[in-house]
Amino acid sequence: MEEGIAASSDPHSPDAVVNLLELCEGVSLKKRDRIVVELLVTERTYLESMNTLYQSYCQPLRDTIRASQGEDSSFPSATKELLDIYASIELIISVNTELCTSIEERIKKWHDRQLIADIFLRMADFLKVYKKYCSSYESSSEYIIAALRERQDLANFMRDANEKARRRMTVPSNVFSLLIMPVQRLPRYVLLFQELLGETSPTHPDYENLQQAVTKAKEISTHINEDVTTEEHRQKMIEIQGRFILSSLGLSKRTIIAPHRRYIREGTILLENTASVPGKFYLYLFNDILATAAIPSRWKPLRMIQELTSIISLQSAWIVEETDNDKLFLWKTADRCCFAVLTPEANYVFRCSSPEERREWTDAIGLAISSYLSVRPEFLSTRSVSFPMFNENNRWRFAPLQNPSLSYQMAKHVYIRNTPPACLMALQRSKTKKSNDKKIRRYTK
Repeated sequence: MEEGIAASSDPHSPDAVVNLLELCEGVSLKKRDRIVVELLVTERTYLESMNTLYQSYCQPLRDTIRASQGEDSSFPSATKELLDIYASIELIISVNTELCTSIEERIKKWHDRQLIADIFLRMADFLKVYKKYCSSYESSSEYIIAALRERQDLANFMRDANEKARRRMTVPSNVFSLLIMPVQRLPRYVLLFQELLGETSPTHPDYENLQQAVTKAKEISTHINEDVTTEEHRQKMIEIQGRFILSSLGLSKRTIIAPHRRYIREGTILLENTASVPGKFYLYLFNDILATAAIPSRWKPLRMIQELTSIISLQSAWIVEETDNDKLFLWKTADRCCFAVLTPEANYVFRCSSPEERREWTDAIGLAISSYLSVRPEFLSTRSVSFPMFNENNRWRFAPLQNPSLSYQMAKHVYIRNTPPACLMALQRSKTKKSNDKKIRRYTK
């Protein structure tokens, strides 16, 4: 047998791995063996951290709530939300304890043909318990930060809990350094199994298992990341919807919330082409819509009390900016800080604080339109039916192209810059038509 883990320690010793780690200073282990040891050592450290998180924070909070039930105290109600944050910790500890124990058993009986990746494959589906935890991690951390600023009783509890955690842990930690560990653990499995695969011969009995373990670990991480992103977007939409005062009061049913919708950016902006609603607006960009909201109060602390004024579909939207004559093609007061969004339903001219901010908005909106059309190519057919045409009244109005053969190709465009293309200039066609009409009348007299 080649030199390996079993050759360096008693395989029946409960402290086999610990002895190995002590032995590493004097004995050169094969790289594959060192990676296996690292897998176990990091798993033990991770479990120690999760147990500290549970015993120093979760369990005391739960005990406090149970002991305070029925008492006239605001502390229990404040900690209920924190208990929800930690709800999946017990399940994570259970799954990873089983994983760690199985790895330890294999290492105690280690030899050069020993399997290790099959354990992960057997436990992989159980690791999906991380989904709920990872989905709520960001909001959980934000809640704790806010609660610590607002509640002295909670701050006192956290201070005592942090002290207990520091005494328990080999490496000093606080609640935030512990909370992030489950988020970081899944990507670590990917890296460890990739390294182990690279040090394993294709003829090794664990080689195929390792290939599957790498693939499975990536799939789980990707799936959870996508779910986390979806949940973050959903929470962001709920937060934004809560800003709309009429909806909050039940006086409006308009909503920006949709299952497929993704948040991109937001910011204050002026609506240039209106005199009826003065003041700043708030502009929201999602993957499929723009939404504008009026800000009734000019007092900055009340800026997030808003009234949803319009929802603009990006499916048929066009952007006009940096033309040869902004006062003609955008609005009579427009300059390089302005851009227009044209749709069949209405046209909007927005004013930003600077040309640079304008470009940030138009780049983001243009990318959103292009991405939306690439995901839903069937929308190009709808988009190719009607185009923004600059008419004889110096207004943009949607109409079909005079040359239908250009429609599908033109529908792929998003921006109108410099001089608008001739096919979008109804004014030129109108002049030509009037000239032809005069000729016809002259010849028919």
